[in-house]
Amino acid sequence: MGLCHSSNSLTIEQSLNHDKHLDIYTVVWLDNRIKKSKKIISPQQQQQLRTIINDIKIFENENDCEEYIKQMSEDEYIILIINDQIEEKFISYIHNLQQIFSIYIYSSNKINIDQQWINQYNK
Repeated sequence: MGLCHSSNSLTIEQSLNHDKHLDIYTVVWLDNRIKKSKKIISPQQQQQLRTIINDIKIFENENDCEEYIKQMSEDEYIILIINDQIEEKFISYIHNLQQIFSIYIYSSNKINIDQQWINQYNK
């Protein structure tokens, strides 16, 4: 699985290394292919993420994901992981919410993700 961060190629752990109060962070994983793939994130991947951040929410629908993010307090931060099939429109809207700390885009096929539109977002 390839992973692309919009501002640079930091890992989630490196991004959060400076902040020891990880209980204010939530990983939100949005993948609209859950039903097709039957497995969005393996138990090993979940365990690995939970060593960094305990709270992980998984969504298959952009609207449900957006509602969840909007209902969160502005004192909480979201690390959003999305697949390469999520529309740019969703990212452009979600990006400006204060709760969004960082956005990661992953691709299961090792094709380069279009960097041009990604680079316009600093998260």
